[in-house]
Amino acid sequence: MLNSRHTLTSGHATMSEIESFFRVKEDKRRELLRSWGLNDGPTVAWSELWSAIGLDPYQDKDLWADLKLPLLLPSDVAPMVRVSVETLNGWCRTNTLPAGFPPPICVGPRKKLWINLEILARRQPEIYADAAGKIRRSRLEWHLPGRPSITLDPDLSIAALQKNTSVQADLANVQSIETGTDGFMLADIEELIANSNAADDKSSFAETPMMDRVLDMLDREMADGAASSPRALAKTALRSLLGTRGKRPENTELSLDIFDAWFPLNGWNRVTMPRLSREVYNSYRKRARAAIARALGVTEEKEKLRRQEDRWTELAEWLSGLPRFKDKPASLVAITSTLTLLCREAQLSTEELSQAVILRLFQMATTKQKRSLRNAFRTIYDLQNDSAHSLAIREFFPTAIEPVRTGPRKSYTISKRLLDEIDELTLVSYRKGYIEIAQSSKTRAKKTRDQHKYALRTVVDALIATGHLMPDAETATFALSNRNAMVAACQHIYTRVKQGELAASTATTKMSYLPAILERNGIVIPDLRAKLLEVPEFCLHIDKSEMPDETQRICRHLIDDLAFRADFLLSHAAPRAAAENIIRAARRAKRDLTHIERTRVRQLGTVALFCALECGCAPIRVGNFLAISIEGSAPWLIKNKSKEYMLHIPATHTKNKKPIKAPLCASEERYLETVEWFLQDIRWLFFWDQAANVVSSSECLVRLAKQLASKSDWLVPGVKDPSRCLTDTTFRKWFENIMVNIAGITIDPSNFRHGQASLLYFLFPDQIETIAARLGDTVDTVLRYYAWIHQEKLMRKGQSMLVSTIRPGF
Repeated sequence: MLNSRHTLTSGHATMSEIESFFRVKEDKRRELLRSWGLNDGPTVAWSELWSAIGLDPYQDKDLWADLKLPLLLPSDVAPMVRVSVETLNGWCRTNTLPAGFPPPICVGPRKKLWINLEILARRQPEIYADAAGKIRRSRLEWHLPGRPSITLDPDLSIAALQKNTSVQADLANVQSIETGTDGFMLADIEELIANSNAADDKSSFAETPMMDRVLDMLDREMADGAASSPRALAKTALRSLLGTRGKRPENTELSLDIFDAWFPLNGWNRVTMPRLSREVYNSYRKRARAAIARALGVTEEKEKLRRQEDRWTELAEWLSGLPRFKDKPASLVAITSTLTLLCREAQLSTEELSQAVILRLFQMATTKQKRSLRNAFRTIYDLQNDSAHSLAIREFFPTAIEPVRTGPRKSYTISKRLLDEIDELTLVSYRKGYIEIAQSSKTRAKKTRDQHKYALRTVVDALIATGHLMPDAETATFALSNRNAMVAACQHIYTRVKQGELAASTATTKMSYLPAILERNGIVIPDLRAKLLEVPEFCLHIDKSEMPDETQRICRHLIDDLAFRADFLLSHAAPRAAAENIIRAARRAKRDLTHIERTRVRQLGTVALFCALECGCAPIRVGNFLAISIEGSAPWLIKNKSKEYMLHIPATHTKNKKPIKAPLCASEERYLETVEWFLQDIRWLFFWDQAANVVSSSECLVRLAKQLASKSDWLVPGVKDPSRCLTDTTFRKWFENIMVNIAGITIDPSNFRHGQASLLYFLFPDQIETIAARLGDTVDTVLRYYAWIHQEKLMRKGQSMLVSTIRPGF
């Protein structure tokens, strides 16, 4: 007996909604309803439509909204389940759908449709599987139909065939005619392609090794306990690079020659690879090529040759055997990994390494590689000067190696007396006014005060550099009041910008504050503002800023690609599932998490929490996210009731000085569940090390860590110091790494926010106030950053209008 949640009061669909639901136009919609015996009136009950496509008319109320969404075409489904359209059509044609794959709704010989919720459940089972499992069907078993009695092609309608008395028309109605293997004639070119592909698979060429062998090798290595992050990134790299060529691993021959021809060392192209930056291309190429070489066995052969040609492998074995490195193998990575890799790329042996060579290597290295190279050269220097190992190490490095000296960090050469004067000038400039009754000054934000101080330091340093101020001067007021001296100082700052010593954005901030700072201290240079406005590098302003090209590419991808959109909006699910797998494995083994596992679970849980709050609550900035408190006198995240939280960020902590108040409610996407999961299972792990210093028993340790967590104010505590919140730099590293390797999305937190706004503005341009409120921005800011979306949309519409003029009766 059906309960009260299963009723027929699911509402009525208008004709336009029916056309959108079945992805058809008016004439085909009429024919479809007529063939089902449904009226072509103003509305049709949704229960009747569901019954017509094989669903039970009685459905759970929670499913009504999902079951009214437009059905998906093969072109929509294929990218979401990561197969080609030809493969998907082949499954349907030969009745070989994978186990658990949702059956299609066939409304014609060429028309196959799928329910949106069932495809989402296939892609994100941890989120949508439960809801999809509640869909009730009137036909429990799916099978390929015979020649359908319904067609969306007006030339092949049953009524037309009955009126046609030709022999061909009679044959078309005979079901026993010898047709394809599936009981009816091949209807379209997609099925012909699928047949051809199936035939090719049975040919001798099918035994040629394909690139998917690399993916299998990486999966086996991870299953055997090898590090998963670099191998997951290698899989992403291979798929992404082949995707730029319109290829997939399963249909690309496994060959280093082909890979090198398609992706040479300097082969990045902005036109053919719009979604990859040059740095990402080089990183992907290196990872993918190394995996291909291992799959072909080339790596082992090269290793044998390298042992004969250079001595880097021999050096690594010798170093690992030294007592000083036995307990510290990580300290050798700088030599055995970074230095070895760079030298082999430059075809240098150990004997060829000299001071001039290492300086050249250091100059060409990336920032991260430079840090590692400094450690490597320092280690070699120490070994060469150690009497116990000097003779052995000089067999590898006969030339004396000196550590790389990077020099002290640049600082302003300003005396303490001038620095004190700058502080005094800053105290005056950042005040807004004096409140007589309260006997206190109304001041600007602390960040503004710091910017005033940095601006004055830069100008005073420029006055000293140009000779208009002595380093040991008692005061800088006279130089700051001198017009010629100030012009010379600004010229010096401009030169630093042009030479790359100072970023234009930094110079803009400092120079925009300068006139106001001087004027509030009684120093007036009449034409200083006008002179600064004449320099474009000093006039960049937020009001003139636009969205960067790279961010536009991400937003455009989000708008155009339904599969990428699903991964984006459900990005909290993948890191949460990865963390739960680690926790589940430890529970099955009846043990605590190891140090590495705790670190990884904390990272995954924090990123999942951020994504859940961004999509399910409000797209707040990283600084606001890390500053969220859940305890104390005024917590920012409060649980109102069992299925709702309220996020409140005070105006003093937002960029536009307006408070953010956003609810987090329960939904099918499980955003709220992810937040509660983090609070219950992940947050207390940040206090594990602190608790381990007090107790050693596992049960007592867990209990104490949870007690410490309950007394902490921060939603995301710091790693080294849980009494403070997590740092911005640490979180950004976690986020970008996990989004690429776990969620399969190359994005940073800022672009995550821009992506949401772009998608909303594209789909709901008339709701600009709502979008601005969700972002915590003004309408003008939204229009400035996202106007390009509808400009492109209007340009496409204009192009369609132009082309339509060549058609008769346009």
